[in-house]
Order: sequence, then C-alpha cells, then structure tokens
Amino acid sequence: MAVELKNSMFIHVPKTGGRWVKQMLFNYVEGAKAVGDEIYNSHNTPPTHKQTFAFLRHPMTFAHSLFHHRARKKANKYGNKWNWQEDIRLERKCKAEDYETFLTKIVENKNVVKDYYDHYTINNYPDIKIGYMETLCKDLIIMIDALGEKFDEPSIYMHGKLIVGGRDAAGPITVQEAMIKQEYLDAMYESEKELFERHEVWMPA
Repeated sequence: MAVELKNSMFIHVPKTGGRWVKQMLFNYVEGAKAVGDEIYNSHNTPPTHKQTFAFLRHPMTFAHSLFHHRARKKANKYGNKWNWQEDIRLERKCKAEDYETFLTKIVENKNVVKDYYDHYTINNYPDIKIGYMETLCKDLIIMIDALGEKFDEPSIYMHGKLIVGGRDAAGPITVQEAMIKQEYLDAMYESEKELFERHEVWMPA
C-alpha cells in the first residue's frame, strides 16, 4: 500500500525499507493514511496529484534481499515459495532457485534492476523524489520536512536503528556480503551503468 500524507504520498518499492518507513509515517506523521491493502496490495502505485517519494537501495543488496524473499514460504494465501512476479522483467528473466544463478542472470540482463525501480517510480511519477535505504532515517526526515509534513522528528530518529523484517540484530546485509564474488559486482556496475550514473551515491569511493 501507498501512504498518503497531507502534502505527499509514499510509494513502497519492494525490498527497500518500506515497512520501516510505513511504521514511522503511521506512528509519527500527522494525517498518514493507507491507500490500498497492507498485505495484498503492498506495492501499489495509485494516481495522485501530490508529490510522491520513495526509497531505493544499492542494486546488489536489493538483488540479495529479493532473492531470499522469494525463496521463503509466505504467510498470506498468494505468497507461495518462489512466487516470482512474471509481469516484471527482472523476475521473469532472472528467476532461479539458487542465488548465484540469480545473480548471473541479473548481470547478463542489462538494466533489469533499473527497469524494476522505474516500474514503481518514474514510470508512474516522473518527478518522484528519491531517498536511499543506506541512509533511510536521515533521508526520511529530510524528505518529509522539505515536503512540509508535520511529524515527530525525535521519535523517528530514535527508531532509526529499528529493523523491520531484517535478517537479525546484525543489521542489513552489506554489498560485500551480497556480491559473493567481486566479478559479480564489477559486472553489475556495467550492466546497470545507467542506474549507477543516475544514483552516484552507490558508486565506489
């Protein structure tokens, strides 16, 4: 589901920290309301005249998170194990039942992560504002403040290390943990060149 605020709307791109963002919006932002079903329409892209915003993450950690999400048996009636979404090119072309094969297919299919992100963002909202999962708490506060929303900043900041749907107390997986081999990351920098150029924050220092 999307979350509508007084001046803006949050769009939940899968596997980018959206569950945490939704918790913060519903608990600490004035006037937050759901648009769509929380379980069966979690990543909808409803029409709106308001400014939209979303969060993305490094393509390598995104790939790791998406694969392991698809590998799990889900609690809801539509969420079977390996419930690949055939309408999205990345999931249709790259689906696999082992992670290394999945990564190989991703780097062999140019722009599949870019197209995945675009499916939920600029294809529907050309002027959508983007923050990053790597700096999620800070970016959320900056975003909603700039959009003129009324919110409890100290409470959001206090929950900045809260893991919603995370692996464990160790925190989110790193790019180094997700890539298996350097060659996959190198290949991803080439296959997703347009995406990395658009979001230079992910480029190596």
